[in-house]
Amino acid sequence: MEWIIGILAAFLILLLLKLVGILRQIRDICRQLTFLKDYDSNLMITGQEASGPLRELMDELNEMLDRQREQRRRYLKKEQDISDAYTNLSHDILLKRLFPAIGGKRGSEGTSEIFKCH
Repeated sequence: MEWIIGILAAFLILLLLKLVGILRQIRDICRQLTFLKDYDSNLMITGQEASGPLRELMDELNEMLDRQREQRRRYLKKEQDISDAYTNLSHDILLKRLFPAIGGKRGSEGTSEIFKCH
């Protein structure tokens, strides 16, 4: 009977050590997520001894971070494209409509006569 209690006690100690390791890894994942939330970084979530469900969690989080970064990159590119379109439109309006209205002529090099030095 005593050896059964000894085996159960050893098993309980092993389970507690495993639980402590899992809790440490979860705290480490939370710390990494907090860092990534506060700073714009390309780092990925990593773990030292992660296996099984914790490894799956880290893989899913990293995939989610990749998608979020890609969406941000596309958003910033669209913002830049819109800004460029407004700039080009403004220049076209200025060169095609405004300068002729105030007496400027387009030069043969594509610059306005209004800017040429005589």
